[in-house]
Amino acid sequence: MTIRFFKNVRTVADLRREYVRLLKINHPDNGGSTETCQAINAEYDYLLGRLPKDETGKTAQDTAEARKDFQIDKALREVLNKIIRFDGLEIEIVGSWIWCDGNSYPYKEELKSYGFQWSRARKKWHYTPYDSGYHKGQKKDFNEIRNKYGSMKVENEKVQAIA
Repeated sequence: MTIRFFKNVRTVADLRREYVRLLKINHPDNGGSTETCQAINAEYDYLLGRLPKDETGKTAQDTAEARKDFQIDKALREVLNKIIRFDGLEIEIVGSWIWCDGNSYPYKEELKSYGFQWSRARKKWHYTPYDSGYHKGQKKDFNEIRNKYGSMKVENEKVQAIA
């Protein structure tokens, strides 16, 4: 496979960051094309199991952990593709969770239908594609969670209305 979109990516963490950046620019709801998005997704899927997870250089292409990571990653990307077009929604990926706040009220029912739940304590919507072992009522500092699992804000652009 020829690598067109992820040329300078060295780890899975780099791959995920670049994927979000490319999705923002090339998503059809932001003026990009479906074909380009499909090519980005195919290249991402190809590289996900082949790149090292971190700077150690160890890949996990054939392990059960890699297969689980791939399934989680696929679910996160599918949901992210659905919500990236929501104007005014602030999106943050923390580990294997998507957290949303900002102007979420107009999208409340859609977020619920995608599997998001409202966190009263954090005043944010959250989504994870698996049972994380997290239990309601657990009070962990959000910055501590960000530091432990990594955090990336998704900058979604306002979709231009056609007059």
